[in-house]
Amino acid sequence: MNRRTPKGKVAMDCRSLKGESGDESPHSKGVNRRGGHCPFWTPLLLDAILGENRSRDQASANHVLCSASCDLRKEPALDLGLKDKVILVTGGYRGLGKEICRGLAAEGAKVAVNHRRSPDEAEALVRQLREAFGAEAAAVVGDVSREADVAAMFDEAEARLGPVEGLVNNAAYCPVGPTVDLSVEEYQQALNVNMTGTFLCSRELVRRLLAAGRRGRIVNISSQAAFRGSQSGKTAYDSSKMGIVGLTISLALEMARHGINVNCVAPGLMYTEMLAAAIDADPEKYNRRVPLGRIGQAREIADVAVFLCSDRASYMTGATVDVSGGLAMH
Repeated sequence: MNRRTPKGKVAMDCRSLKGESGDESPHSKGVNRRGGHCPFWTPLLLDAILGENRSRDQASANHVLCSASCDLRKEPALDLGLKDKVILVTGGYRGLGKEICRGLAAEGAKVAVNHRRSPDEAEALVRQLREAFGAEAAAVVGDVSREADVAAMFDEAEARLGPVEGLVNNAAYCPVGPTVDLSVEEYQQALNVNMTGTFLCSRELVRRLLAAGRRGRIVNISSQAAFRGSQSGKTAYDSSKMGIVGLTISLALEMARHGINVNCVAPGLMYTEMLAAAIDADPEKYNRRVPLGRIGQAREIADVAVFLCSDRASYMTGATVDVSGGLAMH
């Protein structure tokens, strides 16, 4: 995958097959497409890079420093089949949604960035997607909890980018406070945005796909809070996210014979604008709750959502994927 690589560059901006501290990293042989570590190079390819004639064992024992200007991989190592596919991301202008939009654009998708009332942020992201990745992108306004808005949002996306083939239901509302103080209005708003919004957007895409006889992908964003609950007063949010898991399974069963795959991502603790202040105040408080020992970055969750939008996830449907650094094991 050629991920997060701006147009005109390649995913070769790497430092070493060791971790940045100099210690062997568990990610050393993984692909960090943002320039942290080398992709998984075979020893023979390392020989070719270095121009040295050494054995496989010798090559694997060496640590290679690669220049950011290296231009050895013209084609993606793993084609996700997303080029020119139109994907709509609700709440795509910030946080996890923004990273999902970036990931899709990096894979060549055409991205519709939904917002409700943040045109400046949405348009800024659209410009970034165009300039950094050469992607076609458009900001589309709409309240996902309103039926008429959802239809208009899809109409606008199709008029500007083409027929929508994929959907990421990312928009969310999260009132925080003790349940005893939670108003019916706030609780209902969380259900309207999180549950009803996911339903309305999914139904709209399914209707269009079935009418056109096309296949498609739907990715819903739930949360580990759906399974674990919260101690910080998020009753409305947590219950709505569990509802999304049930909706995913039911819709996946119904749509499987039509070639429409429906999956779900359940992130754990994640560093976004919404939680940044609390995490920055006491990072260790949060880090020690995660088996991997750190808070997740939004781009790490986004990578999974992008994969589920792709042809490479063609044999997955009805699944809820845990992306929580191991929280689900506790």
